Amino acid sequence: MDEALEKHRNGEIGFNEACRRFNIPKPTLRRHLKEMEEILAQYLMNLESCFFGLTTTEFRKLAFELTEKAQLPHRFNKEKRIAGKKWYYRFMKEHPTLSLRAPEPTSMARSKGFNKERVNQFFDKYEEILDKYKFVDHQIYNMDETALSTVHKPSKYFLSTTKAIGGTS
Repeated sequence: MDEALEKHRNGEIGFNEACRRFNIPKPTLRRHLKEMEEILAQYLMNLESCFFGLTTTEFRKLAFELTEKAQLPHRFNKEKRIAGKKWYYRFMKEHPTLSLRAPEPTSMARSKGFNKERVNQFFDKYEEILDKYKFVDHQIYNMDETALSTVHKPSKYFLSTTKAIGGTS
């Protein structure tokens, strides 16, 4: 297996030839070749968990860099140093836990005001009002304050579909 992977990665033999010559089933060899993509998918999810995302172009450039550093044979655009769109669409199809989404725009004031002390103050006040007026579940609504916004519209980034609000993708 190791020899077949090495010869294929070095570009000495193609995928089908490696399977034939070393008597390895195609799904087995393909699974071993996908390890790098799994690492890449996990990296995207780790970035997302740190509230940092990559655009599709940044992701495709990262894939190119990883492929070059691992010295894997590829058909990516060496002039532009970017992975192809077909590769990207296949990658996304094979990793359904990832999706490309636009994060919700947030104003700088709201971001700066979102800290542990302010959140605790909010929930203390919220509990105080609930206790004072004895509200029950069906009397509590979630409303948007206004239809006006002073925030920019961010680019789309990769997010894990398992972390989507309400479980939708």
